[in-house]
Amino acid sequence: KPAGRTGWVHGFFKESGEGLKWLWRRKDLRAVLLVSIIIHLGTNASITSVIFALQQRGESAATIGLVSASIGAGMLLGSMAAPALIKRVPSGALTCAGLLLAIAALWILPFTEQVVALCVVLAVALFGAPAINAGIGGYFMAAVPTELLGRATSASSLMSMAALPLAPLIAGFGFPLWGWTGLLAFCAAIATLAGIIALANKPLRTLPGPEGWAARAAAYV
Repeated sequence: KPAGRTGWVHGFFKESGEGLKWLWRRKDLRAVLLVSIIIHLGTNASITSVIFALQQRGESAATIGLVSASIGAGMLLGSMAAPALIKRVPSGALTCAGLLLAIAALWILPFTEQVVALCVVLAVALFGAPAINAGIGGYFMAAVPTELLGRATSASSLMSMAALPLAPLIAGFGFPLWGWTGLLAFCAAIATLAGIIALANKPLRTLPGPEGWAARAAAYV
């Protein structure tokens, strides 16, 4: 069993490495990968920091639960709007708009400490997430050849998992060092980097709707 487990881990990292090399050669998918990882890191770090800071200042479990529920409510509303938006708005424009909405909301957080305002701002920040995920995630699946899908997905998962533990690390070390405002400004700056990459990358910025994904992907083969 240990040998089998070691072999599985070795195979996972090998396939992930091969997939990452292939993705990095594709200008369109390289931007998709970077934007996805960085915006998730910035958003998750912001959410974790807010929850951690609320706990540190002595807010009740009910209050923290309400703030957490507002995040889910924002994503739920966003998921209801996402199908119509994906059909009507080019994926690149939709992704950039969703990123800018999230970034703007995250920049409000450092200057917002009242609970109701936090709930509204976090809900707004996550509203565009389903549309962003559907747009760039759908293009990713359309652009990667079937025979490389497993390796490319492994690479994407590996990078996302590598970044995931950074969110609580940022919150845990950042709050004592920088306080509420400094910590959340740092998290918003991380998310802003994703927006800059998306806006600066023409293949991502001009990504068409689902009907044009195959033709766009073929242009970068």
